[in-house]
Amino acid sequence: MTLIWTFFALLLCGMLELLLGVSGFYVPLMLLGMFYFGAFRHWRFALLVAMFIGSAVEMSYGRAVPICLILMPLLTMASKFWRWMGGTAGMLRQCVPGMFVGLFGGIAGIILKNRIMGTYEGAWRLGFTSAAMGFVLFPVMCGIFDMVAGWMALNRYTRLGSGRRDEWLWQQEEYDLDEDFID
Repeated sequence: MTLIWTFFALLLCGMLELLLGVSGFYVPLMLLGMFYFGAFRHWRFALLVAMFIGSAVEMSYGRAVPICLILMPLLTMASKFWRWMGGTAGMLRQCVPGMFVGLFGGIAGIILKNRIMGTYEGAWRLGFTSAAMGFVLFPVMCGIFDMVAGWMALNRYTRLGSGRRDEWLWQQEEYDLDEDFID
């Protein structure tokens, strides 16, 4: 059930990003969705699906370089690090990575736009608006996805443990130390 939820949530992110992009708004929903699902134990499946859907979205835009093939693995590592630092609960802890994910997406968009058009006109606006969209939309996305995951009795992003060894020892419980994180 978790894999089906991951697939359809990322597909929804891709379709909404495509619909908003056709309207003239760049909203990095696929990147935010990958950051969300990259923190879970099934991140390999989420990465595969996100790279496939992200490439399809970028081909629909007519981009020569599918930048999602570079950004998605980096975002997976960043989400694992963010989870390890214990930053999944709380709205401010969700706004900060959303802003950085949006900024990375905006910078990638600036590089692609300048490569194709050869101009820097409006570049700062694209980077700023994508960072602002990530700052606002990632907590909203976390809330909606966590609500739906709660209805399906799946793991939620805001309830993930950090998986750091000092927390395991502090809790005085036995865990399998070979696992990446405890969901």
